Amino acid sequence: MSVAFFGSATTSAMGKSEDLTSPSNFSKFSDRMTYVSQLVIARMFNPAFSLVLIPSYIHHDYTAYGDQNSTFALSVGGRLKFTKRMTLLADYVAPFRNKEKKDYIENINGNFIMHWGSDSKLRLEVMFSI
Repeated sequence: MSVAFFGSATTSAMGKSEDLTSPSNFSKFSDRMTYVSQLVIARMFNPAFSLVLIPSYIHHDYTAYGDQNSTFALSVGGRLKFTKRMTLLADYVAPFRNKEKKDYIENINGNFIMHWGSDSKLRLEVMFSI
């Protein structure tokens, strides 16, 4: 099992909007800041199957009118290798937020990957979202 911590602080480079309900109505520099913290917990059960669990905390110093500044989320992802050249990747993110604050869409994302050639430079990826 592997455990890692990821943290970031970013600054928005969007132009300022005069609309008070806009997500880019920045009255001061700190309104442009966003912070992310994640604990990445991963395990390879065997050469064909891996799983990852990522609890996350996201904080925006300024949000659009009615949205919440802080969000917790739990991500789960996995890799299933069918053959040496075929792999299925999938992930799901469950945000824990007030539904009344803003509508959001939960979905499952995935990739089906196939490699050709001895050096695997040729690759076909089919992405899907459910």
